[in-house]
Amino acid sequence: ADKQETTPSKKPAKKKIEPLTEEAKTQVEALKKRAEDLKAKSDQVFRETRDAINKMTEKELPRKKKNEKVSIVVPEGRNPGDDITFSNPHVAGQKLRVKIPKNASAGGKFVVSVPVPSKLNPENDNNKFGREMQDQLDSFSHAYDDWCHAEASWREMDPTQEKFALHHERMNKFEKLLSIFPSDLVTPIDAAYLRKIVRRARQNKHKRVKTQQRLGELGNADPQVKREEEDTKPSLEIQVPGKGVVFHEVNLEI
Repeated sequence: ADKQETTPSKKPAKKKIEPLTEEAKTQVEALKKRAEDLKAKSDQVFRETRDAINKMTEKELPRKKKNEKVSIVVPEGRNPGDDITFSNPHVAGQKLRVKIPKNASAGGKFVVSVPVPSKLNPENDNNKFGREMQDQLDSFSHAYDDWCHAEASWREMDPTQEKFALHHERMNKFEKLLSIFPSDLVTPIDAAYLRKIVRRARQNKHKRVKTQQRLGELGNADPQVKREEEDTKPSLEIQVPGKGVVFHEVNLEI
């Protein structure tokens, strides 16, 4: 059989990078400077958001368990350094062990901390993010997104730079914040949870703006009319038929 000759495959030639014009260089430098400024602003807003999270109370971020102090009486015949077992008054049937401190004696008392489980339902959202905290998270989200878009812009114009993973970076904006929140929350916080908080903040802000615009339009109206306009909300009443009732299908134009 005739042998078929094979030719070695050629490696694709590297794409030649055309040098930037002076005008393009100037544009790239301007965009790069803007990205650096926005990065500094994003870092500043991040620090402000971090400080705001650290100031959140346990009432705003309920923990799965908390500790409370109880008084223990040293039994007769026991000495400092001995281990004794006692019942947790907050958890039925739970036994805890503690070592008698050096300065305690039989009949005396000493104080220890015991775990107290939360009574909150973990299926509910037990965290309390007020308007100020929601707006702070929204401000960080905007500042980070602004930097991402600016960084992507100047890198896109400069062929010598690696492409900026815009979508990936934006999706990871909350990762650093997650490590600041306590890890033992009744309602855990992840990136999806923070994105929901930011969406809620923007929706509420939009409603406030629309209300202000509406009140501005009604500024010269009669006070009674103004109150009626403010209290009026569009509604649609739908009568739902009972089980087994046959009814015609209609299209609703709203």
